[in-house]
Amino acid sequence: MASGSPSASTRCRCLHFYGLFAVFLLPNAGGSWLTPTVERAAEEIEEKLVRFIASSTGLDVLEQAYNDSTSRITFQAVNGKDLVVEIAQSFGDVFRHRIEALQLSLKHAKQLSKKYQWKPKIVESDVHYIHARGAFNESFEFNEQYGRPVGLTSSSAHIPVDIYRGDVEILNSLAWTAAMDQIWKENKERDQGILWQYFGSQSGVLKVYPASKWRRQKDSDLYDVRRRPWYTQGASSPKEMLILVDRSGSSHGQALSLMKHSVKSILETVGENDYVNVANFSEKASWVGCFSTLVQANQRNKQWLSAFVDTVTAGGVASYATGLEFAFQQLENFTWTHNQNYSEDDGEGGGRGGDGSCNKMIMFLTDGGTEMPVEVIRKYNANKTVRIFSFAIGPVANAIPAVKWLGCSNRGYFYQIPAMGAVRSKVQDYHSYLARPQALAPGGHFTTSVHLDELGMGLVASVTVPVFNQSQDIGNQSLLGILGVDISLMKLIDSLPRQKFGPSGYAFAINSNGYVVFHPDLKITESSHGSPPSVDFVEIEDDTREKQDIRRDMIDRRLGHKVTRSYVAGLDDKHADIRERTYYYSPIPNTNFSLAIVVPEYYKVYIESLSIDMTTMHHLQLNNMKMLLEYKRYCHQLQNASMTVETFISFLQANYTLCDMNEVRHLLFDAEIISNWLSSVHKMDSTIQKLGSLRDGVVGIAVETNSGLTLIYPLNGTAFNFSESTLNPWDRVHYKRAAETNIWIYTPLIKSDGNFTEKFIMASKAITLSSNNYRIAVLNTMMTYQKFYEVITSAISIESSKLVYIIDDGGFVLYSNRNESSQCIGEFFGVIQPDIMSDLVERNLFISRKKTDYQCMCSTKGMRNSALRIFPTFLYQLLSLQWWSSTSSWVYFQICSWLFSGFFSFSSSSSQTLEEEIIAEHSHRTCIMEIPQYHFNLEDGFESIQDGAVSCGNCTRRYQASRLHRSNLLLVVIESAENCKCTTIPLPYQPKEIKNPITDQECYPNVRYHRKLPCFDSNPNEMASYCTGCLPTMSWRLFSLSLVVALLTVARQRVLR
Repeated sequence: MASGSPSASTRCRCLHFYGLFAVFLLPNAGGSWLTPTVERAAEEIEEKLVRFIASSTGLDVLEQAYNDSTSRITFQAVNGKDLVVEIAQSFGDVFRHRIEALQLSLKHAKQLSKKYQWKPKIVESDVHYIHARGAFNESFEFNEQYGRPVGLTSSSAHIPVDIYRGDVEILNSLAWTAAMDQIWKENKERDQGILWQYFGSQSGVLKVYPASKWRRQKDSDLYDVRRRPWYTQGASSPKEMLILVDRSGSSHGQALSLMKHSVKSILETVGENDYVNVANFSEKASWVGCFSTLVQANQRNKQWLSAFVDTVTAGGVASYATGLEFAFQQLENFTWTHNQNYSEDDGEGGGRGGDGSCNKMIMFLTDGGTEMPVEVIRKYNANKTVRIFSFAIGPVANAIPAVKWLGCSNRGYFYQIPAMGAVRSKVQDYHSYLARPQALAPGGHFTTSVHLDELGMGLVASVTVPVFNQSQDIGNQSLLGILGVDISLMKLIDSLPRQKFGPSGYAFAINSNGYVVFHPDLKITESSHGSPPSVDFVEIEDDTREKQDIRRDMIDRRLGHKVTRSYVAGLDDKHADIRERTYYYSPIPNTNFSLAIVVPEYYKVYIESLSIDMTTMHHLQLNNMKMLLEYKRYCHQLQNASMTVETFISFLQANYTLCDMNEVRHLLFDAEIISNWLSSVHKMDSTIQKLGSLRDGVVGIAVETNSGLTLIYPLNGTAFNFSESTLNPWDRVHYKRAAETNIWIYTPLIKSDGNFTEKFIMASKAITLSSNNYRIAVLNTMMTYQKFYEVITSAISIESSKLVYIIDDGGFVLYSNRNESSQCIGEFFGVIQPDIMSDLVERNLFISRKKTDYQCMCSTKGMRNSALRIFPTFLYQLLSLQWWSSTSSWVYFQICSWLFSGFFSFSSSSSQTLEEEIIAEHSHRTCIMEIPQYHFNLEDGFESIQDGAVSCGNCTRRYQASRLHRSNLLLVVIESAENCKCTTIPLPYQPKEIKNPITDQECYPNVRYHRKLPCFDSNPNEMASYCTGCLPTMSWRLFSLSLVVALLTVARQRVLR
């Protein structure tokens, strides 16, 4: 983000001018009024800065020391073609091993399910299991691999809060899966690299091995395994779903609210492999929003569909025939459009190819009715190619036989949802019916997907396979659940040989939809709620034709490489440059992923080996320097970032065979050279108290190396604020920029403790080997702003009436000759001198661009709406059909104990209602930000001095700009404006949310190319007659109890308010 704030200009008292302006160019502008002086000043400034830094740090000596040692280094040319295949194969081997373990688990699960005898009278005491959200008395030991205490002898079970633990179906699920622990333990013994192994049942139980305490212990834990992306993708083939809502007048009030909540809940059950849209009908039918066709069910589209649903209002008389005819026609049009415009081989991308469609379905939601649209069904669905799942919503005072007929006669099902608590369990049940054709297909279908691990392992890839009932009397078609195993993507990323593609190089992977699996610019937060990133490759990188070609090749699992020249944004989003990159890509075996490595143009060779005496470890023990190391880079077993250097050295000496010795040798090589350099140049002896040869105004030196070593001198230097989150120099903005450009990179830094503010300028320069242009390290010099100001001022011989600024390549101020200059440091030049910055942009000396960030999280503060208020609360859970089908004793003791536990303690300020916890959990939402960026136009050669002039009505302001060619700085000299007042609007530089990104273009999305996945949507042997949907009979005692508890709940809520 750009530094400063919208009020920065009011704090910076340099000359500011606002309002409307006109700009025109004066090629001669009264002659070259300052040209020789400004050019000389730029040269003198650069010369003095370099001389001062070199003499203060011994830069030349360090660079010479590295060059004198090149005979000890063996270099190897970067071979991206072979490297990407090698890495992809190693990743594929990891997935192969996990699939092999999963196949053993699947075989075992089939045997268990076939032998198991259903127990209709089972009770909780018959089943032993570890409840992940329970009291949890088990004494587990901390496990470094999992980053938490785990029990390697058993699994633990998670049961959703809205499901009664004593339910017969839940207990049977726990019982038959109990013996899965044995095969999971055997898999772990065979392959210690395996992480979580798990089974998610269709009843909602999640069994995880090894056993672990659930991270979310509060009542607001809304986790339901059946809604996780790995479950929904593994349970059925891709879907084309049209949700059809009855908005007639009879649905007003509670029924319509339930329908809206049901629609949003259905949207949670579809993912990026599916297509979806929502329509409503009464006398006429239409889409609920601006999407005019089915759209990919990614997070962004689902978020907008949910917003559209909130706009639906009740009115008119329902016509089932009208609504269904609209739905059938739209599904037909969608298939035709895909086949015509987005086939696999048409060169324009997007389609699934072949017959195009898969699992066409209509989710029909109504409050009841008597119309039976037989003619419409006969006309459009005689062959039952479209499934219909019908839902009777609300108390259902209206007739429902026609609604039931729709679902049961069209290869679907019928459900009743009388209250909010029944929504979650009912709307997700359709997966079990879509799974029937897959159950009848030969072999197991393995699926790979990406999600955020609920147990804290970060972003993981899941390999899953469905498990079907093997009992002969069921017909071998019912879905029991999904078996899975996780692979830590961070572990894969950590295994990458980054030395072979350099600090500015990186690796990424995408799936068959073009969505990013991992990428250095991918943002994953807890607010993602376990959902996959759903960020397209060309949304995370600059969208160019070359990038689209790369994307398509990777989706098609091709091996290849392409050279691109496009924008590369800095990690701080304040700077952007056009750079050349070579993309090498290869499919990852045993997955639907493709891998790419990206190598910058300057990175031609890498260090293959070094000659180093392993007894030189004492060079790592520098008492007068601060050392930062990412220890796991050298030894994967070392995950503790806070260990001491002495402990690290001891570990190396005792366990060097467990470490990457090439990395260790490189580290010791750098430590030796830097140690000798510091001893000779900075006299690290008794004179250290006088800071050796550090000159006044230089507060510290930091050397960062390609081996991952960071040394800061002196030890107590606090100006360098390198956090533990960036222990690796390669992850720091200035390091990447210095290594990329090989020029001086000057960065303004501001440190504030609330009471006192210090300002510094950091100068960063790459240490380059002359033999092959390899940039082996970066030297950073931190100086006070006052010293920086003095050095520059001493080099300038320009009359004081002129305004003098030095700005960086992003347009941020580092120097001004005004008395209040320090207040401008780090501020955007387009705010301080908007008329001049605008002219620099108009003349194409600076290029202005807007980066669109699709991954931002914005606060929901002030956006609280009814959608949050209707999340499952006690009353809604109370009315869940599955809860009421359980025993009344559980209702009395469990629900009432919950009710009264807070009834007499409502005055406690620490108490938090379930609703408040849910709202807190959803305190952020995904949003799209537009980030203005500015950079030098180096493509057209910004080399010589530039004259410019800005018209300010009756007068003209002239200026000249000259680059400091060995740095990222620009000198700007401006005529005084005392008698020439320009009133110019400041240029935008702060990120801004795009409040309404649904434009006409968004509403007619250009469907991007993606690959067809295996489709199982029909089988002639599918069992389609099993269809019910009646409410269970409720005793008068249970009904009376429900009424009493409901009234008590209302009373409690009023008291709590």
